Amino acid sequence: CWTSVSRKSVLPVFEEYNHLLFYPVQYEGEEQSKNVFYTAATPNQQLVPAAQYMIDEGAKKFYLLGTDYVFPRTANKVLKHTNGPHGFPVMTGQETDLCLPMPKAIHHEGPGSWSVDLKGGNT
Repeated sequence: CWTSVSRKSVLPVFEEYNHLLFYPVQYEGEEQSKNVFYTAATPNQQLVPAAQYMIDEGAKKFYLLGTDYVFPRTANKVLKHTNGPHGFPVMTGQETDLCLPMPKAIHHEGPGSWSVDLKGGNT
């Protein structure tokens, strides 16, 4: 499995037969199973510290772009939630299949830091 959707799809089979799935890529962190060995970071382990670093380096705003897909939606939700309790700058985000409207909006708002997670055949 290489995607969140495929992992979520096969998980019931691994649990039913009590087998072990090694999942080698980032995941949302919103599930746990004794039948999955998650080997990569969750958004709060990787993206939140990266956002804090960018703020410490002077970032004033963030643009969160992602394909309308499980991981980008969750990652953007985590970063948006982090905005309030930790005093991060206002973040804007959009999940879209093509990410076309957002660059126009960014052009008008000015420069900032980016979190981009796009999936698909052309990315």
